[in-house]
Amino acid sequence: LRSVRVLVDIGIGDEERAARKHQHVHRRKQRRVGRKADHVGDVLEVSRSRTRSAADQRVGVTAVHQHRADQGRMAPGSRACDIRCHPLAAHQRAIAFPDLLVALIGLGIGWNAPEFARLGMTLPPVPQRQHALEEYLHILAGVYGDHPFTYTGETFSTSDAVIYPRPLQQPRPPLVIAGAGQKVTLRQVAQFADACNFGASANTGAIRSADDVAQRFQVLKRHCDDAGRPYDEILRTHFTSWLFVAETERDAMAKKAKYFPNGLTEEQEYTRIFGTPDQIVAYCAELVDAGVQYFVMQTQDASDLESIELLGREVAPRVRSLAS
Repeated sequence: LRSVRVLVDIGIGDEERAARKHQHVHRRKQRRVGRKADHVGDVLEVSRSRTRSAADQRVGVTAVHQHRADQGRMAPGSRACDIRCHPLAAHQRAIAFPDLLVALIGLGIGWNAPEFARLGMTLPPVPQRQHALEEYLHILAGVYGDHPFTYTGETFSTSDAVIYPRPLQQPRPPLVIAGAGQKVTLRQVAQFADACNFGASANTGAIRSADDVAQRFQVLKRHCDDAGRPYDEILRTHFTSWLFVAETERDAMAKKAKYFPNGLTEEQEYTRIFGTPDQIVAYCAELVDAGVQYFVMQTQDASDLESIELLGREVAPRVRSLAS
């Protein structure tokens, strides 16, 4: 088992102003607790009456974690759907910074119909999106080769294509595929990807117990066997939608009342995780026993510095030690 690692994804959402205000504070805090990467997303979101900047509205690579080239660590994660943009356009942008190392590029089939509508698109049915992602992956596998690549598909096609300039990683940046579908998605992971990623929310796979996590990993192993690929080549990652940490259980419940005054929905009971450091470590320990090697944990409020500090100072070191 590789050492278990934790990545913190700072939430913005309706707290966008707070995120701007606290951005410099977060960077200091994350460096202090061992931040592994910056998360750069391209998902179009409308925050109340305004949109984000034009740069934030570009579509393409949905989740890119980048480091200075001399750091060279992987930080997986994923968002939304890449079928909104041709794979060549997406990946040219992903490697457009010669002094940065693109640690991992996340792919998925998408789920957010309102987001597609804002782009003037209709969210296609799941089988169509899965097929589009398959074409996307075939193109990526080809264009990072040594010779010009041609591919004709129903959604994506390319002719005599090659990625230039070449990325720092060879032959390409690592890929994570989000989702937990047993027939298609996990087979695509085994065939094309370097990491899988799923979680408890409906848009990350709806895998809500440690037993379900272990079962999906067994399915992934069978697909790896069928593909003739070593199972241990796949980094097994888990996504926690929203995490809230506090020194005491009482304080954790106070955060729950603050952010969800009307209570949690049935799905949020699984996807909003509240607790003390001890409770969060226990939550992670179950998942490590099920086979998880890497945690992506998202905070909802950019001004909730306590959750970031406790996660880095008290939770992450203990979770890493679980591997041994």
